[in-house]
Amino acid sequence: MCSETTHQPAFVDNPAYGDKAASLFNAPTIHSMFSWSLSEHRSVLSVMKPESKKVQDFRIAHEYMELFVIEEALAILPAYFALMDEMMTAAFNPKHQVVTNGELPPFSGKNAVSW
Repeated sequence: MCSETTHQPAFVDNPAYGDKAASLFNAPTIHSMFSWSLSEHRSVLSVMKPESKKVQDFRIAHEYMELFVIEEALAILPAYFALMDEMMTAAFNPKHQVVTNGELPPFSGKNAVSW
């Protein structure tokens, strides 16, 4: 995502769960940002692979993102947060490098704020 006035990479993105909130904030929905179907949270048997087109497209589109602000967090199913974590790990931490406590960083170490 680029700023319309400067054509510089944007560093904050704020996907919304519903299309009403997305239109109010001129932001993408979670489904469009992550290229999900409306029933993506039910496809727990599929694994997001770093080399898949969906993950590569997400990585390219969001490589400069420093902060993800998640709108309407109380309306989002917990499975979607797990999918966000899985997609961001596949895109930005494909080798599953762990942090000092030996665990994978949530959301691949990207900053995420929900409200």
